[in-house]
Amino acid sequence: MAYPKNIENPGMYMAWGVLKDRDGWDLRGPYDSKEAADQVFELCGDPYEVVYGSWRAGTDEFIRKPSDN
Repeated sequence: MAYPKNIENPGMYMAWGVLKDRDGWDLRGPYDSKEAADQVFELCGDPYEVVYGSWRAGTDEFIRKPSDN
């Protein structure tokens, strides 16, 4: 999988993540498409969520992209 580099955060890549950040942090992969992340979310369910953001390869470091709203 090829992830686009995040030019705002050197060393990080843009990806879809399935994560939970309450009751303990857990990142279920990075994914290169929302569809792939949605499939994993279907298996995990609540309290996980699908989010887009920056991921540091080889780690579970993931920073949500702020909403454009």
